Amino acid sequence: MAIYKIMRIYEVPAESQIEATNRMMEALVLHVERDYHVTDYVKSPEDANGKGRKIDLTLPKGWLSMLLQELAAQISGKPAKTKWVKPEVYKGKSMHEQELAKR
Repeated sequence: MAIYKIMRIYEVPAESQIEATNRMMEALVLHVERDYHVTDYVKSPEDANGKGRKIDLTLPKGWLSMLLQELAAQISGKPAKTKWVKPEVYKGKSMHEQELAKR
């Protein structure tokens, strides 16, 4: 079984490494680390050191928020920001595996 490395990249403004570490630890305790989040990478065992590819680990919108967005669009007469797409049926693979299979 292969081992993959998933890295989350954060940018924390600070005067020193200690201050940045303390600020990041505080953000983790307060559950606001997403404020400093920049990007995510995945590295497979075959990739060279320092290499990997960018991935998107953000969760998709839930059905309730999409419903409210669609209702607001219908009431205001403005088009919805995102069009509703019927989700694919679960085929025994994760969404990430399905995405890789499409490439």
